[in-house]
Formats: sequence, C-alpha cells, structure tokens
Amino acid sequence: MADLNRESVTKMSLIVAIDPGKTTGFCVIGCPADVMHPDIYDVFQASEVEWKNRFFFHAFFALHRIEIRAIVIERFKLFRNPKTMEAQINSEFPSVRVIGIVEAYAELFDLGNKIVFQEPNDRRSAQIPRIHWKALGTSDHVRDAYRHARYYVLTHRTKV
Repeated sequence: MADLNRESVTKMSLIVAIDPGKTTGFCVIGCPADVMHPDIYDVFQASEVEWKNRFFFHAFFALHRIEIRAIVIERFKLFRNPKTMEAQINSEFPSVRVIGIVEAYAELFDLGNKIVFQEPNDRRSAQIPRIHWKALGTSDHVRDAYRHARYYVLTHRTKV
C-alpha cells in the first residue's frame, strides 16, 4: 500500500470511499488529475476505522481537501423486512451516525458537493483486480469500501 502524503497526491484526484458501520471500511484511491479509468489508479490507503476513531475524517478531509474528487459512501436504509428490522431493535445505528459525521466534516471543509451516495448493491458489480488484493488485506469492510470506489470509477470513467 502506498503512503498517502502530500508529495504522492499533488497531481492526483482522490476518491475516498467509506463503508459505514461500527467498524467502518475506508479506502482511498488516486487517479491522475485529468483521467478516471478503471485500469489507471492506485490504492493509497485502505484500513478499518474503529468506532472510537470515527472522528478521524476531520483530520483527513482537512489535510486532503484540495485533492478530493469524490467522497463515495454507502447509503443506509432500513427496509421493511422482518429479519433485518428485528436485527435493528435497540440499535444505535452506527452506520447512520458515521454518515452524519462524514457529511458534517465534508460541509465544514467545503466538500459537501463531492459526496456521492451509492446503494449497497452497487458495489457487487465491481470486482477487485488481483493487483489490489494485497493492499486491501482481509477486512470485508475495507473490501466493500474499495468496491464502492471502483464502482465510482467504472461509472465515471473518462476516455484515455
């Protein structure tokens, strides 16, 4: 995994992808500033954000606000399904809370217009290329965040 520092991203656009929850998947990919293509990007950061560190987005957005092209986040909806509804009884809805934190910090750093919500099913059509497997590790949360970033690239690609 490449280190995410000022020098490595100066001519890059960053796609920040978030799979919100009590353990949040976080993935940052970088594309050349003027190109968005599924074969031309790198994984700069991929990690889990534990609940106790959920306010970390403040520092990340502050440091990289100029390079951020999109903040892709999985939408949360509670559907009328007895199995899923029952599982949410007494829930504090950590996914919703993380989404609110991300929205607040995005607005604070004038990035609110860069938030893109995706449905949970969107990520399923975005496969992980073998070249990125090692950078993502074994966390399902991180892999889901990566798939959201990749889906964004696939649906916003530019010609090379």
